[in-house]
Amino acid sequence: MTYSLVFVAGFIAYAGILSMTGRSAKVVRVIGGGSAYLFFAALLVSPLFWSADFTSEFRNMVKADDIYFVYFFVCYALSIVPGALMFKRKYLPGLKKLGYFAKRGGR
Repeated sequence: MTYSLVFVAGFIAYAGILSMTGRSAKVVRVIGGGSAYLFFAALLVSPLFWSADFTSEFRNMVKADDIYFVYFFVCYALSIVPGALMFKRKYLPGLKKLGYFAKRGGR
């Protein structure tokens, strides 16, 4: 639950930063968007590192049985879903109009 709320806040912050920098000059847009992406990418992968070191008991359980490892990754993926769906519905159309997440190439 906690990670899910943090991810929702992260998606909102990421969209807000991209919206602000999307209306700026090209240099600000590239630097701001890149910085927001790096921060958001670090936020998304942080539970993978923090949870593994959080308790030695968890680490021992994962080593003993792979089902705990699978369970952790399923829960991790499910915790991202609410924020990703909100981002897709609420922010993605506006960000596409600003030039972010545009389709590229001949597909």
